This record gives sequence, structure tokens and C-alpha cells, in this order.
Amino acid sequence: MSQYKFRVPLETVIIHRNGKRVTPQIGKPFAFSEPELRHFAEVNPDCVRTLTETEAMAYAPKAADNVKTAGADEEAAKAAAEKAAAEKAAADAEAEKAAAEKAKAKGQKQLPAPEDEI
Repeated sequence: MSQYKFRVPLETVIIHRNGKRVTPQIGKPFAFSEPELRHFAEVNPDCVRTLTETEAMAYAPKAADNVKTAGADEEAAKAAAEKAAAEKAAADAEAEKAAAEKAKAKGQKQLPAPEDEI
């Protein structure tokens, strides 16, 4: 695992962690990894600055939480997507069942769904 260093973003930066886009708040300390800081140095070295002594003392413990919670939102989004997919599948099954019942009530024969050819 790479080492994290606390820096203050001076403009909007977007980093990718655990498959998720993270946008640190401008002007607030954030824990950046070594590869992220190297990338900033190549692309735009003035987009982040080091912490002042006062900031380091005041924000370093809070900024350490950034490292721990960077993937938490991704897990919540993944769970929400899985829940939405399950709800859609249930709604599709219910709609198919309702269509079959409606066709049966009209005396029509319900045709089976076509088989996928492999």
C-alpha cells in the first residue's frame, strides 16, 4: 500500500480510488497517495500545497479519516446498485406475471418466452 501525505487542494482535482471518483474539498487537507502527488506534479504542480504547521496540528487527525472512508461510499453505491437491480428483476417478473394473467383472463394463450440461442 502506498504512503499517504496530507496536502491542501488549491483547485478542483479528481482522483480515482477503489474504482470511484473522489473530489477533495478545495482548501481542506486531504490524504493523497504518492502516485497521485506524482501525477499532480507532472500535470499541474500548483494544484495542491503542503500543510502549514497550524493546519498540520489542527487537521491531520481529521484528514486521516479520508484514507479510511475513501472506499466506504463505493460500497454503499455498489449495494444500492445491487438493490436496484434486484428490484427491477422483481418488477419485471411481476409485470410478466400480470401480463400472463391478463392474457389468461381474455382467454388468450400465453406464448413461452423465446429461448436464447447459443
